Amino acid sequence: MRTPAWLKIVRSAAVPLLALCLLGADQAAPKLPMLPPIVFVSRGIPTGADAGQIPGLGPHGSTIIVGGRLLIRESSGAVRELVPHEKFTDVQDPDVSPDAKRVVFSAVAPGEKHWGLWSVGVDGKGLQKLANTWADSSLDAVDPCWYAGMIVFVDAYVSGRNLYDIGPRSQLWILQPDGVALPIRAQSPVGSLDPTIDPRNGRLIYSRWWYNPWRIEQSAAGSLTAHIGEHAPDDVNLWQPVSARIRFNRAAYPDAVQEYPPVSLSGAPRPRPTPHSIGDQYYLDDLKLAAGGVTPRGASTALQPCVLADGTIVGTAPSNTGCAPTPVSTNVRRFAPPPSPGMRIAGAAISDDSADSYSEAGNLSAPSACAPAALPDGRIIVSLDRGARGDFGLYVITPNGDTQRLLDLEGTSELDAAIVRPHRDGEIFTTSDDRTSFRFHDSDVFAGPGGPARVAGARVHFYAVWPPAAVYGIATAFHIAETPVAADGSVDRELPVSNSLNTRAMFETLTDSLGRVLMTAHGPAQVRGFNSGTPGSTVTCRGCHLGHSTLK
Repeated sequence: MRTPAWLKIVRSAAVPLLALCLLGADQAAPKLPMLPPIVFVSRGIPTGADAGQIPGLGPHGSTIIVGGRLLIRESSGAVRELVPHEKFTDVQDPDVSPDAKRVVFSAVAPGEKHWGLWSVGVDGKGLQKLANTWADSSLDAVDPCWYAGMIVFVDAYVSGRNLYDIGPRSQLWILQPDGVALPIRAQSPVGSLDPTIDPRNGRLIYSRWWYNPWRIEQSAAGSLTAHIGEHAPDDVNLWQPVSARIRFNRAAYPDAVQEYPPVSLSGAPRPRPTPHSIGDQYYLDDLKLAAGGVTPRGASTALQPCVLADGTIVGTAPSNTGCAPTPVSTNVRRFAPPPSPGMRIAGAAISDDSADSYSEAGNLSAPSACAPAALPDGRIIVSLDRGARGDFGLYVITPNGDTQRLLDLEGTSELDAAIVRPHRDGEIFTTSDDRTSFRFHDSDVFAGPGGPARVAGARVHFYAVWPPAAVYGIATAFHIAETPVAADGSVDRELPVSNSLNTRAMFETLTDSLGRVLMTAHGPAQVRGFNSGTPGSTVTCRGCHLGHSTLK
C-alpha cells in the first residue's frame, strides 16, 4: 500500500502535525465561520481489487483496509492526531458520545485482519478497546453509534452471505455496559448499515438493504413456484433509510421447539426441529420509513443517513442503488418527509433514467460526495471528491447550496466527519411479552398506484426465508401460511415470530380464490421487500405490489 506524502512528513517528525491543515489548505478559499471541533478519518485510496470502493461506504466498502488515522480539527482550525498513528493500521466511523466527551470508532490494530471497536476521549486520553465477546476472527465490527449508554454497531459476517451478490452480510448488534454484545432482531435478511440517533426523538435511524431475489409465479401445474435471480420490472434493490425504536423484551420463554416451515419451494429438505430458549432479546420495533418511498427506486436510495436540526434527512446515494459490488458515482441528497424523492445537494448528477445522456450515473469520471454530518446552524459537512480520483476532502455546504472547502489533504480521503458537541441520547424501552406471534395488518391489499383489480375471494400467501443466510450462507423460501382477504381489501392475521438472528423475514403474494397470482401493472402482486414482527407487535402496511408502503 502506497504511503501518502503527508503521512511520510508527519512520521518523520520534521514538522508539527499542524502542518496537516496547511498541506490541504486552499489559500484562495474564503474564511469559514467558526466551527465546532470535528473528528474525522484520513484514509488511503483503494487500489487493486478494492478499486472503485469508497472506504466506509456500502456492504463492501465498510470492511476494506486501506490505511488511515483518526484526526480532530479544533475550532481554531488546527488539526491533530486523536490517537497516535502507530496504534492502528486503519480507522473509520467515529461517533461522538452524547456528553461530547468521548469518541467511539472502528479500527484495525497492527497484526489484526478484522475491524474492532475502540473508544478514546476527545482530548486523546483514555484509549480503550471495547470488549468483543460477540466476535471472532471472521467478523468485522463497524459503524459504531452511541445509544442509550451503550453502543449500537454493525457486524459484517465474512462467513455469512447476503442475498444479492453473496457478499458479507451486515446486521445491527448492541454492546452492553457489561461488555456483552447481543444481536438486534427483526432485521432485513440482506443487510443493515449506518446506525445513528434521531436527535428529535431518540429513535434509531439506519439504512436497510431492501432486496428480495424470490419472485413468486404460477407454474404450469397450477401451483405457486419461487424463482431466484429473475428481475421483475421493479426489483427493489436499494438501501432504504428507516426509523425504529429499540425494544428490550424480558420475556423468558421455556425451551420450545422452533417452528420450521413445512414446505420448501426450492425442493430443499425440511429442517429438523430443534429446541431453543429465547429469553431476553433486543428487537427493532415500530419500524417505519424515514425517507424516500417513491419510484423509481433510485430516488429513494440513501446510505449514511443523517438527521439535520430541522428533522430533514440527508444521505449518500450511489448510482448503483444496491451499492454492490461498487457504488460507482455517489451524491449527497436531501429528503422531504416521505413519500418524496431525494434532491441532490452535492456530488454526481445521478439520473433516474439510465438512458439519460446528460446524467453522470454511468460516467466513471463523475464527482462523488458522501458521509454527511449536520452542523448545528443548518450547514452540512460532506466528503467531496471533485476530481473523480477517489480523493475525498471535507467541504461545508451552506443552506443556499454554496460549497466551501474545509480540509483536503493530498493523496488521502478525509471521511466520516463527526461533530463534537452534546446531543440527545437514544432511547430503549423495555417490555415483558411471552407471545410468539405478531399481528400483520394490511389495510387494503388492492390500494396504491398500479394495483391489481379488486376481486372477490382473494387470498394472501405468506413466505418465509429460512435458514438465515447469515448463518448458513444460503437460504430458500418456504410457504408458511395463507389467509383470505376481507371484502374491503384488508388482511388481519397473527404470524409467528422466530428466534433466528434476523427473526422471521417474510414476504407476501396475492392470488385469486383459485390460487392464481393476481397481476398488476408492474408484474405479479407481490410485496418485493421483507416484513417481520416482534412479539406482540403490530406491523401495518397498505398495498401488495409496487406502491406498497409501511405505515405508522
